Amino acid sequence: MNKNEQFWKGEFGDAYAKRNTGLVARNAVFFAKALLPVMGIRQPQSVLELGCGTGQNLEALQLLLGTQTELEGIELNEQA
Repeated sequence: MNKNEQFWKGEFGDAYAKRNTGLVARNAVFFAKALLPVMGIRQPQSVLELGCGTGQNLEALQLLLGTQTELEGIELNEQA
């Protein structure tokens, strides 16, 4: 395991996951501004988030994209 993995799997990653909750609505507003203008071109079929924490970005994207887009997340920290 490298230093970066140890960092996120350890106490810092635990604390980060705990303090970054309740952000789904805020994240949805951000993604709406960032993605919706270009989604007229083509809606993504899938999204993979590496380091997804508690999944709040993925939840926000689900609100915007619906169930036709497959969402996946990978997180090193077990507390998240």
